[in-house]
Amino acid sequence: MRAEARQTVQEDEEESAFISMTDMTVGFLFIVMILLAFFASQFRQNTLKNVPMVEENLYTREKELRNKIQQELLRSQRELIKFHDKNFEQELL
Repeated sequence: MRAEARQTVQEDEEESAFISMTDMTVGFLFIVMILLAFFASQFRQNTLKNVPMVEENLYTREKELRNKIQQELLRSQRELIKFHDKNFEQELL
């Protein structure tokens, strides 16, 4: 009986001519990692080309917003001065 048990264990551990599923999965994941690295480098190169244009657009937009804020602030100050002048005139009367 013991001899039969040993023979079945040895038969189960025989090498196969086919590649194992684990080896195929590891190979596939390695290829995917290489492809991801390639596409990430391509994306970075394309993004870096657009940086000066984006910075210029942001700078222009910032100047426009600063001008609008200054104009609105001046308008508010003028209205406040007019309001105080009217109240002061009313107090004098």
